[in-house]
Amino acid sequence: MLRPRDADTGGPERPAAATTFFGALDPAAQAAFLGLGREAAFAARSTIFLRGDASDCVYFVRSGRIDVCISSPAGRRLVVTHIDADELLGELSMFDGGARNVDAVAATDVSLLAILRGDLVDFLSLRPDAAMAMIMGLCGRARSVLATFEILAQGNAQARLAGCLRLMAEKWGEPDAKGGIRITEPLSQNDLAGFSGLTRESVNRLLRQMNQAGIVCLDGRTIVIAEPELLNRLAEA
Repeated sequence: MLRPRDADTGGPERPAAATTFFGALDPAAQAAFLGLGREAAFAARSTIFLRGDASDCVYFVRSGRIDVCISSPAGRRLVVTHIDADELLGELSMFDGGARNVDAVAATDVSLLAILRGDLVDFLSLRPDAAMAMIMGLCGRARSVLATFEILAQGNAQARLAGCLRLMAEKWGEPDAKGGIRITEPLSQNDLAGFSGLTRESVNRLLRQMNQAGIVCLDGRTIVIAEPELLNRLAEA
């Protein structure tokens, strides 16, 4: 449930995966981990890998945001989760030896470290705590993807968009001075369409309705959830 900061809650609720794999490592392990990789950079909207590509490495995100997508035969992309700074990308298919099962697209300019499978396996074999942190990260990622599919199962377009905004506020939300929750990550209507499975035109119309009802406030690409409880009701309708 999405709530503004108050004396009882201490701030907006966060998903279980809020602590990253990298953040769980001690400073010495962080330094050793960073020494495993080679640097790579991708411009916004460029493709990092596609479904079916070989999975010989895992990526550590130094900066930027990556959209993890499923593409339809018609070429439309549905965003199933986001990968942010200090998170890992592509670890699941690397471990099971299979091909990539999703597309990964740079939502912003992205700086990465590419770490080869053998180097990462050696690192984890010497540090059971790091291996456990990675397992916890994978569990959190799975929960995030399931939450996305719960949203997509909604037949009501308004509930889909409200659920999408709620997830984004849980991940990127900060309390504002008026008791609402500001989503700090800049989001375009195309971003919201990709995540909610709606058309950009539907997102535009529904956002205007929520804005007129005082549920959200729009400031360019910044969205403030002005009435978190009302947004919750829409998401659960």
